[in-house]
Amino acid sequence: MGRDNQLKTAAGLSKLWDAAPLNRTRAGSPQATYRHRRGALHLMIQPGIAEEVLRNEVLRDQGLMSRMLIAWPTSRIGQRLIEDSDVEVQKRHRAEKRLATFQARVSALLHRPPPSHDDPLELAPRLLPLSTEARALLIQFANKIEGAQCPNGELAHITGFASKAAEQAARIAGVLAVFDDPEARELPLRAMQCGVKLSAWYVAEAQRLMDAGPVDETLAQAQLLLDWLKPRLSGQPFDKRMIVSPGPAKIRDSKTVERLLVVLVQYRHIRPLPLGTVVGGHVTSHSWELCAYE
Repeated sequence: MGRDNQLKTAAGLSKLWDAAPLNRTRAGSPQATYRHRRGALHLMIQPGIAEEVLRNEVLRDQGLMSRMLIAWPTSRIGQRLIEDSDVEVQKRHRAEKRLATFQARVSALLHRPPPSHDDPLELAPRLLPLSTEARALLIQFANKIEGAQCPNGELAHITGFASKAAEQAARIAGVLAVFDDPEARELPLRAMQCGVKLSAWYVAEAQRLMDAGPVDETLAQAQLLLDWLKPRLSGQPFDKRMIVSPGPAKIRDSKTVERLLVVLVQYRHIRPLPLGTVVGGHVTSHSWELCAYE
């Protein structure tokens, strides 16, 4: 994913999603073409890198991001408490039992010989036509998503992702149908209902992330400092030295603190105090206090 290779990599991954043949050329060897191959892409990215990926114009314009199902769950750090109560133990046992059932099902499916052509590496999956009810539901979902993409519509800013929502719903439904019944010859309504529900969730998640936009680093740091100040220095004056040493590790230097204090004053979260205000027994030339909130 280096800057010079991003377009080539994104185009190659998009071809996998579209089930197109892949061409591979090596020095000294004839070009090889690979058809009907299985592919899956699962990425876990740290928040800072994820923001760069989401606002990467090359990846968005090429369409790779529109082909991905993106989720950004809220962090649970600070809430992951260990409990040994009888209720929690029973919940863990139920979860472990369900996980074991899921793992056994996946293992059984993976050990089934895949349908293939003469070349065992070239898959030949059977068609899975939609039932009448499943098709009607998919059309209803597709039309709803299409209408939301009109100018000034709620999905007008994520048309690339939204335009693929119906196909994503059908893909998800197909996976669920075969997971439930490996011999399924028709995609039932229940599988399509689940596929539509999941696809709609991913559309809402994409909408949320794109609406939020990239976070300005300075504002993010200013919010971090404000969150640190509120429980510690509310109702009392403070100066810079009360922040630099004990403050958040990410902003624990004098110049950064000065810059962020200016931002907090600008947004009226703190107010400067008069010259000569006593803070911690010392007369200060620069001090502040948190603004009162209604």
